[in-house]
Amino acid sequence: MTIGASLTWTLARSLALLVVFGWLIPPLATWVRGRPHRWGYLLAPFVFPELLVGYAYAPWVMGHPWLSELACSLLLGLRTLPAAVVAWELSPPGSVSASACYCRQLSLRTWADRWDCWRLRWEGPARRWIPAGGLFLLVTFQEFELAALLRTVSWTDWLFVRQATGMELAAALRSAALPATMELAGLLLVLTLVARSPESAVHPDDHSADSARGWVAAAVFLPAAWLLVIGAPLVPLAAELPGGLANLMGQRLRWLGLGKELAVGISAAACASAMAWFAAERLLRCGAFGRVAVVVLSVPGLLGSLILGLLLLALFQGRVFSSLYDTPVPWLLGLTWYLLPRAILLQIWITHGVSTALKLVELLRQSADFAQHRAGRRLWRAMVTRPRLLAVVVLAYWAYLELTLAHLLAPMGLTAGIVRLYNFMHYGRTAALSAEAAVLLLVPLLGTWGVWTLWGGRWRGRSSSGG
Repeated sequence: MTIGASLTWTLARSLALLVVFGWLIPPLATWVRGRPHRWGYLLAPFVFPELLVGYAYAPWVMGHPWLSELACSLLLGLRTLPAAVVAWELSPPGSVSASACYCRQLSLRTWADRWDCWRLRWEGPARRWIPAGGLFLLVTFQEFELAALLRTVSWTDWLFVRQATGMELAAALRSAALPATMELAGLLLVLTLVARSPESAVHPDDHSADSARGWVAAAVFLPAAWLLVIGAPLVPLAAELPGGLANLMGQRLRWLGLGKELAVGISAAACASAMAWFAAERLLRCGAFGRVAVVVLSVPGLLGSLILGLLLLALFQGRVFSSLYDTPVPWLLGLTWYLLPRAILLQIWITHGVSTALKLVELLRQSADFAQHRAGRRLWRAMVTRPRLLAVVVLAYWAYLELTLAHLLAPMGLTAGIVRLYNFMHYGRTAALSAEAAVLLLVPLLGTWGVWTLWGGRWRGRSSSGG
Protein backbone atom coordinates (compact mmCIF):
# COMPACT_ATOMS: atom_id res chain seq x y z
CA MET A 1 0.00 0.00 0.00
CA THR A 2 1.24 3.49 -0.86
CA ILE A 3 1.27 6.57 1.34
CA GLY A 4 -1.54 8.03 -0.78
CA ALA A 5 -3.80 5.02 -0.26
CA SER A 6 -3.16 4.86 3.48
CA LEU A 7 -3.70 8.61 3.71
CA THR A 8 -7.04 8.37 1.89
CA TRP A 9 -8.17 5.50 4.11
CA THR A 10 -7.19 7.36 7.29
CA LEU A 11 -8.99 10.53 6.20
CA ALA A 12 -12.12 8.58 5.26
CA ARG A 13 -12.09 6.90 8.67
CA SER A 14 -11.78 10.25 10.46
CA LEU A 15 -14.65 11.80 8.50
CA ALA A 16 -16.85 8.74 9.08
CA LEU A 17 -16.14 8.82 12.82
CA LEU A 18 -17.04 12.52 12.99
CA VAL A 19 -20.38 11.76 11.33
CA VAL A 20 -21.07 8.83 13.68
CA PHE A 21 -19.92 10.42 16.96
CA GLY A 22 -20.30 14.13 16.26
CA TRP A 23 -23.93 14.36 17.33
CA LEU A 24 -22.85 13.57 20.91
CA ILE A 25 -20.58 16.63 21.24
CA PRO A 26 -23.17 19.40 21.97
CA PRO A 27 -25.29 17.39 24.44
CA LEU A 28 -22.22 16.11 26.30
CA ALA A 29 -20.97 19.70 26.55
CA THR A 30 -24.31 20.63 28.09
CA TRP A 31 -24.06 17.69 30.51
CA VAL A 32 -20.66 18.72 31.91
CA ARG A 33 -21.19 22.49 31.81
CA GLY A 34 -21.04 24.02 35.26
CA ARG A 35 -20.35 20.64 36.91
CA PRO A 36 -16.57 20.19 37.23
CA HIS A 37 -16.76 16.74 38.82
CA ARG A 38 -18.34 15.32 35.65
CA TRP A 39 -15.28 16.15 33.58
CA GLY A 40 -13.39 13.33 35.25
CA TYR A 41 -15.94 10.75 34.10
CA LEU A 42 -15.89 12.16 30.58
CA LEU A 43 -12.11 12.52 30.13
CA ALA A 44 -11.01 9.23 31.73
CA PRO A 45 -11.26 7.24 28.44
CA PHE A 46 -9.19 9.91 26.67
CA VAL A 47 -6.29 9.83 29.15
CA PHE A 48 -6.26 6.05 29.64
CA PRO A 49 -3.02 4.60 28.17
CA GLU A 50 -3.67 3.92 24.52
CA LEU A 51 -0.93 1.33 24.44
CA LEU A 52 -2.83 -0.84 26.94
CA VAL A 53 -6.00 -0.59 24.85
CA GLY A 54 -4.28 -1.81 21.69
CA TYR A 55 -2.35 -4.48 23.62
CA ALA A 56 -5.56 -5.91 25.09
CA TYR A 57 -7.58 -5.98 21.88
CA ALA A 58 -4.84 -7.17 19.49
CA PRO A 59 -5.20 -10.94 20.22
CA TRP A 60 -8.99 -10.75 19.88
CA VAL A 61 -8.98 -9.23 16.38
CA MET A 62 -5.80 -10.78 14.97
CA GLY A 63 -6.36 -12.32 11.54
CA HIS A 64 -9.67 -10.51 10.97
CA PRO A 65 -8.96 -7.27 9.05
CA TRP A 66 -12.50 -5.93 9.06
CA LEU A 67 -12.95 -6.75 12.74
CA SER A 68 -9.68 -4.95 13.43
CA GLU A 69 -10.88 -1.90 11.51
CA LEU A 70 -14.22 -1.91 13.32
CA ALA A 71 -12.57 -2.22 16.73
CA CYS A 72 -10.01 0.48 15.94
CA SER A 73 -12.69 2.87 14.66
CA LEU A 74 -15.00 2.31 17.62
CA LEU A 75 -12.25 2.66 20.22
CA LEU A 76 -10.78 5.69 18.46
CA GLY A 77 -14.14 7.45 18.36
CA LEU A 78 -14.84 6.76 22.03
CA ARG A 79 -11.37 7.98 23.06
CA THR A 80 -11.41 11.16 20.96
CA LEU A 81 -14.92 12.41 21.65
CA PRO A 82 -14.06 13.93 25.09
CA ALA A 83 -11.32 16.07 23.49
CA ALA A 84 -13.87 17.45 21.03
CA VAL A 85 -16.19 18.31 23.92
CA VAL A 86 -13.38 20.31 25.55
CA ALA A 87 -12.79 22.18 22.28
CA TRP A 88 -16.53 22.90 22.03
CA GLU A 89 -16.61 24.39 25.51
CA LEU A 90 -13.51 26.54 25.03
CA SER A 91 -14.33 27.81 21.55
CA PRO A 92 -15.67 31.38 21.25
CA PRO A 93 -19.47 31.38 21.29
CA GLY A 94 -21.26 32.71 18.25
CA SER A 95 -22.78 36.16 18.07
CA VAL A 96 -26.26 34.75 17.35
CA SER A 97 -28.13 32.54 19.80
CA ALA A 98 -30.01 29.38 18.91
CA SER A 99 -33.26 31.09 19.92
CA ALA A 100 -32.63 33.89 17.43
CA CYS A 101 -31.98 31.36 14.67
CA TYR A 102 -35.23 29.58 15.51
CA CYS A 103 -37.19 32.84 15.41
CA ARG A 104 -35.68 33.65 12.01
CA GLN A 105 -36.60 30.18 10.77
CA LEU A 106 -40.26 30.84 11.59
CA SER A 107 -40.35 33.75 9.12
CA LEU A 108 -38.93 32.05 6.03
CA ARG A 109 -40.63 33.17 2.82
CA THR A 110 -38.06 33.46 0.03
CA TRP A 111 -34.76 31.86 -0.88
CA ALA A 112 -33.06 35.02 0.38
CA ASP A 113 -34.66 34.38 3.77
CA ARG A 114 -33.36 30.83 3.77
CA TRP A 115 -29.87 32.02 2.89
CA ASP A 116 -30.04 34.57 5.69
CA CYS A 117 -31.14 31.84 8.11
CA TRP A 118 -28.16 29.69 7.15
CA ARG A 119 -25.87 32.70 7.58
CA LEU A 120 -27.22 33.27 11.08
CA ARG A 121 -26.67 29.63 11.97
CA TRP A 122 -23.08 29.88 10.73
CA GLU A 123 -22.47 32.96 12.89
CA GLY A 124 -24.23 31.38 15.86
CA PRO A 125 -24.55 27.74 16.97
CA ALA A 126 -22.58 26.27 14.05
CA ARG A 127 -19.49 28.33 14.86
CA ARG A 128 -18.42 25.97 17.64
CA TRP A 129 -18.43 23.02 15.28
CA ILE A 130 -15.27 24.31 13.59
CA PRO A 131 -12.85 23.91 16.53
CA ALA A 132 -14.64 20.86 17.96
CA GLY A 133 -14.90 19.01 14.67
CA GLY A 134 -11.45 20.16 13.62
CA LEU A 135 -9.83 18.78 16.78
CA PHE A 136 -11.74 15.51 16.43
CA LEU A 137 -10.53 15.10 12.85
CA LEU A 138 -6.98 16.06 13.80
CA VAL A 139 -6.69 13.54 16.64
CA THR A 140 -8.22 10.67 14.68
CA PHE A 141 -6.16 11.54 11.60
CA GLN A 142 -2.91 11.39 13.60
CA GLU A 143 -3.74 8.08 15.30
CA PHE A 144 -0.77 5.72 15.48
CA GLU A 145 -0.44 3.30 18.42
CA LEU A 146 -3.96 1.85 18.32
CA ALA A 147 -3.90 1.40 14.55
CA ALA A 148 -0.43 -0.15 14.66
CA LEU A 149 -1.20 -2.69 17.39
CA LEU A 150 -4.54 -3.65 15.81
CA ARG A 151 -2.86 -3.83 12.37
CA THR A 152 -5.24 -1.47 10.61
CA VAL A 153 -4.42 0.96 7.82
CA SER A 154 -2.96 4.29 8.93
CA TRP A 155 -0.60 6.71 7.23
CA THR A 156 1.25 7.22 10.53
CA ASP A 157 1.93 3.49 10.89
CA TRP A 158 2.94 3.27 7.22
CA LEU A 159 5.49 6.07 7.60
CA PHE A 160 6.71 4.99 11.06
CA VAL A 161 7.40 1.41 9.95
CA ARG A 162 9.28 2.47 6.84
CA GLN A 163 11.34 5.04 8.70
CA ALA A 164 12.20 2.45 11.35
CA THR A 165 13.21 -0.11 8.70
CA GLY A 166 15.66 2.07 6.82
CA MET A 167 13.84 4.70 4.76
CA GLU A 168 16.07 7.72 4.23
CA LEU A 169 15.12 10.80 6.20
CA ALA A 170 14.68 12.91 3.06
CA ALA A 171 12.26 10.35 1.61
CA ALA A 172 10.36 10.20 4.91
CA LEU A 173 10.00 13.98 4.94
CA ARG A 174 8.74 13.96 1.36
CA SER A 175 6.15 11.33 2.29
CA ALA A 176 5.08 13.43 5.29
CA ALA A 177 4.65 16.59 3.21
CA LEU A 178 1.12 15.79 1.99
CA PRO A 179 -0.42 14.89 5.38
CA ALA A 180 1.34 17.90 6.92
CA THR A 181 -0.18 20.17 4.27
CA MET A 182 -3.64 18.71 4.89
CA GLU A 183 -3.27 19.25 8.63
CA LEU A 184 -2.06 22.83 8.16
CA ALA A 185 -5.06 23.67 6.00
CA GLY A 186 -7.44 22.82 8.82
CA LEU A 187 -5.25 24.02 11.68
CA LEU A 188 -4.99 27.61 10.48
CA LEU A 189 -8.74 28.14 10.74
CA VAL A 190 -9.16 26.24 14.02
CA LEU A 191 -6.21 27.92 15.75
CA THR A 192 -7.39 31.35 14.65
CA LEU A 193 -10.84 30.80 16.17
CA VAL A 194 -9.48 29.37 19.42
CA ALA A 195 -6.72 31.97 19.85
CA ARG A 196 -9.05 34.87 19.07
CA SER A 197 -10.45 34.82 22.61
CA PRO A 198 -8.10 33.14 25.13
CA GLU A 199 -10.31 34.19 28.02
CA SER A 200 -13.57 33.10 26.38
CA ALA A 201 -16.05 32.09 29.03
CA VAL A 202 -18.62 29.39 28.70
CA HIS A 203 -22.04 30.88 28.24
CA PRO A 204 -24.55 28.43 29.70
CA ASP A 205 -27.86 27.99 27.96
CA ASP A 206 -29.60 25.64 30.33
CA HIS A 207 -32.96 24.51 28.97
CA SER A 208 -34.81 21.41 30.08
CA ALA A 209 -34.66 19.93 26.58
CA ASP A 210 -30.90 20.47 26.39
CA SER A 211 -30.49 18.94 29.85
CA ALA A 212 -32.49 15.87 28.83
CA ARG A 213 -30.43 15.44 25.65
CA GLY A 214 -27.29 15.77 27.75
CA TRP A 215 -28.35 12.95 30.05
CA VAL A 216 -29.26 10.77 27.06
CA ALA A 217 -25.86 11.41 25.46
CA ALA A 218 -24.08 10.65 28.75
CA ALA A 219 -26.10 7.45 29.16
CA VAL A 220 -25.03 6.37 25.67
CA PHE A 221 -21.38 7.42 25.78
CA LEU A 222 -20.12 6.84 29.34
CA PRO A 223 -21.01 3.13 29.77
CA ALA A 224 -19.66 2.27 26.31
CA ALA A 225 -16.44 4.27 26.76
CA TRP A 226 -15.70 3.04 30.27
CA LEU A 227 -16.50 -0.58 29.42
CA LEU A 228 -14.68 -0.81 26.08
CA VAL A 229 -11.78 1.62 26.55
CA ILE A 230 -10.99 1.09 30.25
CA GLY A 231 -12.73 -2.03 31.57
CA ALA A 232 -11.98 -4.48 28.77
CA PRO A 233 -8.20 -3.79 28.73
CA LEU A 234 -7.89 -3.92 32.52
CA VAL A 235 -9.58 -7.32 32.90
CA PRO A 236 -6.97 -9.42 31.02
CA LEU A 237 -4.17 -7.30 32.49
CA ALA A 238 -5.40 -7.97 36.02
CA ALA A 239 -5.87 -11.68 35.29
CA GLU A 240 -2.29 -12.07 34.03
CA LEU A 241 -0.68 -9.78 36.60
CA PRO A 242 -0.11 -12.32 39.44
CA GLY A 243 1.59 -14.84 37.17
CA GLY A 244 3.62 -12.14 35.47
CA LEU A 245 4.84 -10.64 38.74
CA ALA A 246 5.75 -14.10 40.02
CA ASN A 247 7.77 -14.63 36.85
CA LEU A 248 9.62 -11.35 37.38
CA MET A 249 10.26 -11.76 41.11
CA GLY A 250 13.52 -13.63 40.74
CA GLN A 251 14.90 -11.52 37.88
CA ARG A 252 16.93 -8.83 39.63
CA LEU A 253 18.44 -7.47 36.41
CA ARG A 254 14.99 -7.13 34.88
CA TRP A 255 13.81 -5.07 37.85
CA LEU A 256 16.90 -2.87 37.59
CA GLY A 257 16.10 -2.34 33.92
CA LEU A 258 12.49 -1.44 34.71
CA GLY A 259 13.67 0.98 37.38
CA LYS A 260 16.03 2.69 34.94
CA GLU A 261 13.30 2.95 32.30
CA LEU A 262 10.92 4.43 34.86
CA ALA A 263 13.51 6.96 35.99
CA VAL A 264 14.38 7.98 32.42
CA GLY A 265 10.77 8.34 31.33
CA ILE A 266 9.60 10.20 34.43
CA SER A 267 12.60 12.57 34.40
CA ALA A 268 12.14 13.48 30.74
CA ALA A 269 8.39 13.90 31.19
CA ALA A 270 8.80 16.10 34.27
CA CYS A 271 11.34 18.40 32.57
CA ALA A 272 9.32 18.71 29.36
CA SER A 273 6.01 19.35 31.13
CA ALA A 274 7.54 22.08 33.31
CA MET A 275 9.13 23.78 30.30
CA ALA A 276 5.94 23.56 28.24
CA TRP A 277 3.85 25.00 31.08
CA PHE A 278 6.29 27.87 31.63
CA ALA A 279 6.42 28.66 27.90
CA ALA A 280 2.62 28.61 27.59
CA GLU A 281 2.27 30.85 30.62
CA ARG A 282 4.70 33.40 29.17
CA LEU A 283 3.03 33.38 25.76
CA LEU A 284 -0.47 33.94 27.14
CA ARG A 285 0.76 37.00 29.07
CA CYS A 286 2.14 38.79 26.00
CA GLY A 287 -1.09 40.38 24.77
CA ALA A 288 -1.66 40.64 21.02
CA PHE A 289 1.89 39.52 20.20
CA GLY A 290 1.43 36.52 22.46
CA ARG A 291 -1.70 35.47 20.58
CA VAL A 292 0.17 35.49 17.29
CA ALA A 293 3.04 33.58 18.91
CA VAL A 294 0.58 31.03 20.33
CA VAL A 295 -0.74 30.31 16.84
CA VAL A 296 2.70 30.09 15.22
CA LEU A 297 4.44 28.07 17.93
CA SER A 298 1.52 25.67 18.41
CA VAL A 299 1.55 24.52 14.79
CA PRO A 300 4.55 22.11 14.98
CA GLY A 301 3.13 20.39 18.05
CA LEU A 302 -0.31 20.11 16.47
CA LEU A 303 1.09 18.51 13.33
CA GLY A 304 1.56 15.38 15.42
CA SER A 305 4.51 13.73 17.09
CA LEU A 306 5.58 11.82 13.97
CA ILE A 307 5.97 14.87 11.73
CA LEU A 308 7.46 16.89 14.59
CA GLY A 309 9.94 14.11 15.32
CA LEU A 310 11.03 13.86 11.68
CA LEU A 311 11.54 17.63 11.47
CA LEU A 312 13.65 17.67 14.63
CA LEU A 313 15.56 14.63 13.41
CA ALA A 314 16.48 16.55 10.26
CA LEU A 315 17.41 19.61 12.31
CA PHE A 316 19.74 17.79 14.69
CA GLN A 317 21.31 15.66 11.97
CA GLY A 318 22.33 18.82 10.14
CA ARG A 319 25.71 20.46 10.51
CA VAL A 320 24.69 23.24 12.89
CA PHE A 321 23.20 21.13 15.69
CA SER A 322 24.80 17.75 15.01
CA SER A 323 26.85 17.97 18.22
CA LEU A 324 23.58 17.77 20.20
CA TYR A 325 22.19 14.77 18.33
CA ASP A 326 23.37 12.14 20.82
CA THR A 327 22.16 14.11 23.84
CA PRO A 328 18.72 14.30 25.49
CA VAL A 329 18.21 17.80 24.02
CA PRO A 330 16.32 16.72 20.84
CA TRP A 331 14.02 14.46 22.86
CA LEU A 332 13.29 17.11 25.50
CA LEU A 333 12.74 19.78 22.85
CA GLY A 334 10.39 17.49 20.95
CA LEU A 335 8.38 16.64 24.06
CA THR A 336 8.19 20.32 25.06
CA TRP A 337 7.02 21.40 21.62
CA TYR A 338 4.55 18.51 21.50
CA LEU A 339 3.11 19.52 24.89
CA LEU A 340 3.01 23.27 24.19
CA PRO A 341 -0.46 23.40 22.52
CA ARG A 342 -1.84 21.13 25.23
CA ALA A 343 -0.36 23.36 27.94
CA ILE A 344 -1.93 26.41 26.29
CA LEU A 345 -5.30 24.67 26.12
CA LEU A 346 -5.10 23.63 29.79
CA GLN A 347 -4.20 27.16 30.89
CA ILE A 348 -7.12 28.61 28.92
CA TRP A 349 -9.41 25.98 30.42
CA ILE A 350 -8.26 26.70 34.00
CA THR A 351 -8.70 30.48 33.73
CA HIS A 352 -11.72 30.87 31.46
CA GLY A 353 -14.69 32.44 33.16
CA VAL A 354 -12.91 33.03 36.49
CA SER A 355 -10.66 36.03 35.76
CA THR A 356 -12.82 38.39 37.82
CA ALA A 357 -12.96 35.93 40.70
CA LEU A 358 -9.16 35.56 40.63
CA LYS A 359 -8.73 39.32 40.87
CA LEU A 360 -10.98 39.40 43.93
CA VAL A 361 -9.06 36.51 45.50
CA GLU A 362 -5.80 38.38 44.88
CA LEU A 363 -7.23 41.39 46.71
CA LEU A 364 -8.10 39.11 49.63
CA ARG A 365 -4.54 37.76 49.69
CA GLN A 366 -3.18 41.30 49.92
CA SER A 367 -5.58 42.32 52.70
CA ALA A 368 -4.10 43.50 56.02
CA ASP A 369 -6.87 41.69 57.87
CA PHE A 370 -5.57 38.26 58.94
CA ALA A 371 -8.89 36.44 58.43
CA GLN A 372 -9.31 37.86 54.91
CA HIS A 373 -5.67 37.14 54.07
CA ARG A 374 -6.05 33.52 55.22
CA ALA A 375 -9.27 33.11 53.24
CA GLY A 376 -7.55 34.56 50.17
CA ARG A 377 -4.66 32.11 50.46
CA ARG A 378 -7.04 29.19 50.86
CA LEU A 379 -9.09 30.25 47.82
CA TRP A 380 -5.94 30.84 45.78
CA ARG A 381 -4.75 27.31 46.48
CA ALA A 382 -8.12 25.89 45.52
CA MET A 383 -8.58 28.00 42.36
CA VAL A 384 -5.00 28.36 41.09
CA THR A 385 -2.33 26.24 42.78
CA ARG A 386 -4.11 22.87 42.75
CA PRO A 387 -5.50 23.15 39.17
CA ARG A 388 -2.09 24.25 37.86
CA LEU A 389 -0.29 21.42 39.62
CA LEU A 390 -2.81 18.93 38.30
CA ALA A 391 -2.41 20.35 34.78
CA VAL A 392 1.38 19.95 34.91
CA VAL A 393 0.93 16.38 36.16
CA VAL A 394 -1.39 15.65 33.21
CA LEU A 395 1.19 17.12 30.81
CA ALA A 396 3.92 14.95 32.35
CA TYR A 397 1.64 11.92 32.00
CA TRP A 398 1.16 12.64 28.28
CA ALA A 399 4.89 13.15 27.81
CA TYR A 400 5.69 9.88 29.59
CA LEU A 401 3.32 7.98 27.27
CA GLU A 402 4.61 9.64 24.07
CA LEU A 403 6.06 6.80 22.03
CA THR A 404 7.00 8.29 18.66
CA LEU A 405 9.28 11.05 19.93
CA ALA A 406 11.00 8.66 22.32
CA HIS A 407 11.66 6.25 19.45
CA LEU A 408 12.94 8.92 17.04
CA LEU A 409 14.84 11.29 19.33
CA ALA A 410 15.90 9.57 22.57
CA PRO A 411 19.69 8.99 22.66
CA MET A 412 21.30 5.58 22.95
CA GLY A 413 21.41 4.41 26.56
CA LEU A 414 18.29 6.37 27.51
CA THR A 415 15.69 4.13 25.92
CA ALA A 416 12.24 4.77 27.32
CA GLY A 417 10.29 1.78 28.58
CA ILE A 418 7.32 2.77 26.42
CA VAL A 419 9.37 2.03 23.26
CA ARG A 420 10.43 -1.43 24.42
CA LEU A 421 6.87 -2.25 25.46
CA TYR A 422 5.53 -1.24 22.06
CA ASN A 423 8.09 -3.40 20.25
CA PHE A 424 7.30 -6.51 22.31
CA MET A 425 3.53 -6.00 22.17
CA HIS A 426 3.59 -6.89 18.47
CA TYR A 427 4.51 -10.48 19.40
CA GLY A 428 1.38 -11.16 21.44
CA ARG A 429 0.17 -10.93 25.01
CA THR A 430 2.08 -12.76 27.76
CA ALA A 431 1.88 -12.69 31.54
CA ALA A 432 5.42 -11.31 31.89
CA LEU A 433 4.78 -8.54 29.37
CA SER A 434 1.50 -7.67 31.10
CA ALA A 435 3.34 -7.35 34.40
CA GLU A 436 5.97 -5.08 32.85
CA ALA A 437 3.23 -3.00 31.22
CA ALA A 438 1.52 -2.63 34.59
CA VAL A 439 4.78 -1.50 36.20
CA LEU A 440 5.76 0.95 33.46
CA LEU A 441 2.30 2.37 32.74
CA LEU A 442 0.37 2.14 36.00
CA VAL A 443 3.09 2.74 38.63
CA PRO A 444 3.64 6.38 37.53
CA LEU A 445 -0.11 6.92 37.58
CA LEU A 446 -0.52 5.40 41.05
CA GLY A 447 2.53 7.28 42.33
CA THR A 448 1.12 10.55 41.07
CA TRP A 449 -2.20 9.79 42.72
CA GLY A 450 -0.44 9.01 46.02
CA VAL A 451 1.60 12.22 45.97
CA TRP A 452 -1.50 14.18 45.06
CA THR A 453 -3.47 12.62 47.91
CA LEU A 454 -0.73 13.27 50.47
CA TRP A 455 -0.24 16.83 49.26
CA GLY A 456 -3.98 17.44 49.32
CA GLY A 457 -4.25 16.10 52.88
CA ARG A 458 -1.35 18.26 54.00
CA TRP A 459 -2.94 21.30 52.35
CA ARG A 460 -6.28 20.65 54.03
CA GLY A 461 -4.53 20.25 57.39
CA ARG A 462 -2.69 23.54 56.98
CA SER A 463 -5.88 25.29 55.88
CA SER A 464 -7.85 24.05 58.88
CA SER A 465 -5.06 25.16 61.23
CA GLY A 466 -5.01 28.65 59.77
CA GLY A 467 -1.99 28.34 57.41
